[in-house]
Amino acid sequence: MSPERGQVEKPQTPKSGQMDSGKVCGRIVSDVEMEDTMSTRLLKTEDVRALRESAYVETATPRCVRFTTEFKQLTFEELHKGKTIRQIFEENGLDVQVLGEKRLENFRASVEQQADREEGFVDQRKNNKRQPAKDSEEDLRKKLRQVEHRLRYLEQENDFLKKIREAEESNCRRK
Repeated sequence: MSPERGQVEKPQTPKSGQMDSGKVCGRIVSDVEMEDTMSTRLLKTEDVRALRESAYVETATPRCVRFTTEFKQLTFEELHKGKTIRQIFEENGLDVQVLGEKRLENFRASVEQQADREEGFVDQRKNNKRQPAKDSEEDLRKKLRQVEHRLRYLEQENDFLKKIREAEESNCRRK
């Protein structure tokens, strides 16, 4: 039976031995598939508050948790000593159950990627002033050639339009 308008249908709990499932696009899927098709799982308000209290969390919202630069460096060092991402979080007082495996794995991948950057673990969003990309000398030469070509084209178009106007004016005078 479907819920009436304005009411929320309570999810049924699976019987023992049954796999918990949900619906995506009208199709029943397992938890594993559901996790892949859903966007990031939202954090509860109390979990967000608890995360914000951590010295390693810069900001936390129900959708996003940003960790400090120091924690990213610590994580990178500990990963290379052979520890798992789960161990690192647990040892530093961060609840892995709250964050979930997907967030942990994404954070690990992000830390590895940031370690290879010239800027390191610094959050680039703070420094982004939406400045245009710096063009190489070759790119500037190419743009200059394009602008010069467009200028020549427009000059020819102007000359052509002047000749048409002169021809129309001379035809009007003859009549």
